[in-house]
Amino acid sequence: MDYENNDVYEEDVRDFDVDIEQRKALIEEAKQIEDTGDWSALNRELSDLQRRWRRIYYWESAYEDTLEEEFDALIDKFYAKRRELYASVEETKKDLIKQAKALTNSTDWNRATEAMKDLMTQWKAAGSAGKEKDDVLWEEFNAARNTFFDRKHTHWEDMQTKFEQARKVKEELIEEAKKLEDSTAWQASGNAFKELFARWKEAGSAGREYEDDLWNAFHASRQKFYAARDAYYDELHEKQDALYQQKEELLAKAKEIAENTLFTREDTAAMKQLSVDWKAVGFTGKERDDEIWKAFR
Repeated sequence: MDYENNDVYEEDVRDFDVDIEQRKALIEEAKQIEDTGDWSALNRELSDLQRRWRRIYYWESAYEDTLEEEFDALIDKFYAKRRELYASVEETKKDLIKQAKALTNSTDWNRATEAMKDLMTQWKAAGSAGKEKDDVLWEEFNAARNTFFDRKHTHWEDMQTKFEQARKVKEELIEEAKKLEDSTAWQASGNAFKELFARWKEAGSAGREYEDDLWNAFHASRQKFYAARDAYYDELHEKQDALYQQKEELLAKAKEIAENTLFTREDTAAMKQLSVDWKAVGFTGKERDDEIWKAFR
């Protein structure tokens, strides 16, 4: 540089060599930077280096340009890696969005809910694709999640309405069952209980909170009726078995008389008495009674 008066620059002229050494020192710092994966901290460190570089006076020399190219290459290496990582994260998040959208119309609520939770965990672990893209990608991902969970909420509300309706129906059926539980009109009440049970199944679930208690109350009335009916018929069958045995004895006597071909007055009177005794025995059950009566007759 050709100056007419060097004294003018004694305070203001920057030392070229000092500035060059400062630039070299910054280049060495850039070489020593380690990629820890903490892009926030790394970005602050790189920005600080770039700010300090810009504060050094530029002498417009070719050597400075060479140093700047080296410095920029070192800095760009980190940003290139970050761009590569951003691109990878972007692809990962796009795939998660695709999976989330595929679940939006699912009616397998439990499985889809767990899948959505898993996608959210993967989303958080994916990292950043850059602030601008992160915001856009998140909006699309979250929209798919909201679509599913809105549908799930609507479904839940519908189910609650159905549960409430089923609960009211079943409470009414329980009251009807209670009115029948002590009935001794075995056939009519038995048919009525069958109808109540069919209506119970048609009513659907009242929800976990109520279903077991409702069923226990309804089933208790059914069991009380059926237990009483079974006890009645068990006792009846015992009586009919005893009566049937009596008719078997009368049949045996009738056969003995029938096989006696003398046809005496005594035999005739005895046979007539057997008929009287037969009627006195009573009913032993339709199928057996018809069969043994034919044999006796």
